[in-house]
Amino acid sequence: MANQFRNFGAIAVSAAWMLLIALCKIIAGTTTETEALLRWKQSLPHQSILQSWVTPAANNSSNAQSPCGWGGIICDTAGNVIEINLAYTLDNLDFSSFPNLLRLDLKENQLEGSIPQNIGILSKLQYLDLSTNSLNGILPLSLANLTQGFELDVSRNNVIGESDPRLFPDRTDQPKTGLISMKNFHIQNTKIGGRIPKENHLSGPIPFDIGRLSKLTDMRLFTYNLSGSVPQGIGNLSTLTTLHLAENNFTRQLPPQVCRGSKLVNFSAAHNSFTGPIPVSLRNCQSLYRVRLEYNQLTGYVDQDFGIYRNLTYMDLSYNKLQGQLTPNWGACQNLTALRIGGNMIIGRIPDEILQLKQLEILDLSSNQLSGEISTEIGNLSSLFILRLNDNKFSGKIPAGIGLLSNLQSLDISMNMLSGPIPYQMGKLSKLLSLNLSQNFLNGTIPDKIGNLFALQILLDLSYNSLSGEIPTQLGKFTNLMSLNLSHNYLSGSIPSSLCNMLSMSSINLSYNQLEGPLPKGKIFNSSQLEDFSNNKGLCGKIQVRILAYLSKRKARYNSKKEESPTNREDPFSVMYFNGKNLYEEILEATKNFDDMYCIGEGSSTKVYKAEMSGGQVIPVKRLWSQVDDIGFAEGAKTFKNEIAALTEMRHRNIVKLHGFCSTGMHVFLVYKFMERGSLADMLRNDKEAMELDWPKRVEIVQGVARALSYMHHDCVPPILHRDISSKNVLMCADL
Repeated sequence: MANQFRNFGAIAVSAAWMLLIALCKIIAGTTTETEALLRWKQSLPHQSILQSWVTPAANNSSNAQSPCGWGGIICDTAGNVIEINLAYTLDNLDFSSFPNLLRLDLKENQLEGSIPQNIGILSKLQYLDLSTNSLNGILPLSLANLTQGFELDVSRNNVIGESDPRLFPDRTDQPKTGLISMKNFHIQNTKIGGRIPKENHLSGPIPFDIGRLSKLTDMRLFTYNLSGSVPQGIGNLSTLTTLHLAENNFTRQLPPQVCRGSKLVNFSAAHNSFTGPIPVSLRNCQSLYRVRLEYNQLTGYVDQDFGIYRNLTYMDLSYNKLQGQLTPNWGACQNLTALRIGGNMIIGRIPDEILQLKQLEILDLSSNQLSGEISTEIGNLSSLFILRLNDNKFSGKIPAGIGLLSNLQSLDISMNMLSGPIPYQMGKLSKLLSLNLSQNFLNGTIPDKIGNLFALQILLDLSYNSLSGEIPTQLGKFTNLMSLNLSHNYLSGSIPSSLCNMLSMSSINLSYNQLEGPLPKGKIFNSSQLEDFSNNKGLCGKIQVRILAYLSKRKARYNSKKEESPTNREDPFSVMYFNGKNLYEEILEATKNFDDMYCIGEGSSTKVYKAEMSGGQVIPVKRLWSQVDDIGFAEGAKTFKNEIAALTEMRHRNIVKLHGFCSTGMHVFLVYKFMERGSLADMLRNDKEAMELDWPKRVEIVQGVARALSYMHHDCVPPILHRDISSKNVLMCADL
């Protein structure tokens, strides 16, 4: 029908808009409702809904004199037209002939221009839907005549300008005009800059007076440029069932009595900058059905600030500053289908009560401080299709019960302290699209049953573990997989030629293993980068040609530089001179096997040593303590692996360069570029050096840190969160 309408081009659009103009004629005509509708029909394209619209001459029945039996037309008992619902058929209709109209639905009609100033002529109108058009201008003051109107929808238009505050009078004054009966007012995705009421610019703060709309049940103000604080008076709206404040620029606290009337069903304040506690009234707000508070800075305790919600289906508290432990009360929310609490500071274990929610479809507890083992009871979540437990402190083995999650599509339990083998039962996850087990302490071989995950399309990441054995040939069955990462393990043998069958592959990384033999011939192996296969035992083929070519180029550049600068020292980390074993031994010799006399700093689980190499280059070596207790060492090892994973992928002028790392049974350390002036903390403690840090230099330091953080947050995939920003971690170069 939309295509048919567009074929009429400018004529159809012009005729359609005449419909709304006719609506606003003040001079009453003598045209009957039937005549007006039949005249309108003549300008419309043929549509099935109009077949019932016939002239009196063509039909001698009594209904021929009245349009009450026509499609899209509804009349009252007196035979007056009270509703026209032809949302996809607009043209020349004289609305001045319909003084009894109660409902007008004009959505999705490609209407242009402004809303007619005299639209208020339809004083009995209760429902007006102008949404999803191209209307502009302001909300006309004549809307104040719609004193019986309970729903007005102008969403998804280009309505702008300033709306008159007389549309929303103070109801305590018993006004005779204005939208005094309005319950549902929808203005989302518009460009309104008017006032609702008083001084409420929708590009600024919400006015205090909004709490006077005492009959309001539905308020949707998401996706604007609203700012400032939300008026506490919203807590006076005891009839409120829906409140949407999401995707604005709000700050400060949410109204604590937002659910004062205990009728709130749908509440969204996501993607703002709200601070302070969770509204206290939410704890006993039994009516809640859907809650979204993600991406704010809200504080509180998840085990104290929320109650039991029998009707709740969706709860998202992700990326706030919430603390406490997961409460068994969530298990009493028997209708809950999505629980998202990632990116907070929650500790403790996952209560078994949560693992009994068989209707749960999404469980995201990522980026917290949860610990303990993952219970085998997790297999009870039979409806689950997204499970994210990554970036926590879970230990123990991956439970075999995960294999019972037959509907699972995305599984991420990376960046934990999980150990033991990958359970073969994971091969039963036949609907899995993405699997990430990276950055753990998993060992053993990659089970052949993994090859049964035929649905994998997005990611298979087993990197940064201690997996051994050969790469299963069954992985070649993943013909739709886009990304495969098996790097930083102890995999041996040759690369299976079956991997050439993975025609959808756009990214592969097999580096830092013990692979050998020829590189298969295939699309992904021809298009990959050198580093994707580096640091293996003995791969040959085209990868070897690339290495030789790379070395040749580096050698030519290096010789050229030496000729220009005879005093240029050899760089032990240059590809031309790099020898891992020799460098390792030289570091031990330069630090006298990490004697404390060479220690220049220390943290909770690391020490930093200064090593002067034989060529004169000075390097800092960050070593993980091997003397700490098992728990501390395991935690430090996790930090070490995370740091390597992050720094090997980062390239930024304000982030210190990682030269390499070592992980053996005796020594675990990182080697960085040496920063001559030490840390910012060191400089600030020295009176003379602190005096050198004038304001321009301090601004430069702040800008450098900001650029580095911006790069990690917005340019790295996935984003990297630095949890220990301090003056000790800001290193100073010589030319500051």
